[in-house]
Amino acid sequence: MFNKVHERLYEIFKNTEQCIGLLYADYNTDMNIVNNWKNLLDNMKIFYISPKKNTVALDDKKTFCERTHNLDFVPQYIKNIMQDNTLNDTDLLYIKNRGSSGSVDVRLLFKEDLVKETINNNYIIQRDISEPHLINNKRYKLRIYVLLFNKKMYLYNSYFGLLSSKEYDPTEKSADNIKRMNIIHQEKDTIFLSPTEIPDNEKIFEKISVSCVKLKDVFKPEIESICNNEYTMLGMDYVVDNDRNPYLIEINHRSNYHKVERLYNIADVPAFTDAYKLMITNSIEDTDYICIE
Repeated sequence: MFNKVHERLYEIFKNTEQCIGLLYADYNTDMNIVNNWKNLLDNMKIFYISPKKNTVALDDKKTFCERTHNLDFVPQYIKNIMQDNTLNDTDLLYIKNRGSSGSVDVRLLFKEDLVKETINNNYIIQRDISEPHLINNKRYKLRIYVLLFNKKMYLYNSYFGLLSSKEYDPTEKSADNIKRMNIIHQEKDTIFLSPTEIPDNEKIFEKISVSCVKLKDVFKPEIESICNNEYTMLGMDYVVDNDRNPYLIEINHRSNYHKVERLYNIADVPAFTDAYKLMITNSIEDTDYICIE
């Protein structure tokens, strides 16, 4: 994917006199590479991923819930299940390890079953949304790309969806089937959706844009920690209810870019090409990014 991005960028900037270096690292950037590039060409513009410590709070499920629990577009955070009188025994609840990824260590239980479990401080409990919107009778989630760069937040003006592996049935009682209906993550046979395959995609995106304005205030310390030539690409996951209201369920600060080729040509390659173009020119002009004010 990154090779395709760099090929596109080369075609865009090959006739300029700019010298540009781009680095992406899933963990922390090797600053020896950055320094070697600087020594090689002191006029090189170098852009590299922000240190993990700057954005790890965005990815931590517990920190996310504690900071966003008052926002109306985030599913209800259950701090103490025994003291919460808003729940019914048949309410479906997500139990997530604060560091879970790719649905690992994520469970779904009804309240009446969850109260029998011992949940330690490394886990959070979230209420499921009511009346999820379905496509082909399946739940789906949306992956939204957000670029953090030079103390600013930029929203990419496109997204993609992932379908669950099992058709939705609210009367289902099997724990395994409930998980397959409701917990949506990338697998080898996952069906991906382009924006045009998602009903009312423009209406949904408009609401996501509004939510990002509020998120910018919530995560202001992390956003402002990213300056100079650093950047971070976030993958934000939303689920959608029947009224086309998007709910933010988590933020991934090191996303997975391994998808079917059709999808990453639609989503990942353009998103990163425009992100680097934005950083190099320090402008959203001729990109599909929106600056969140």
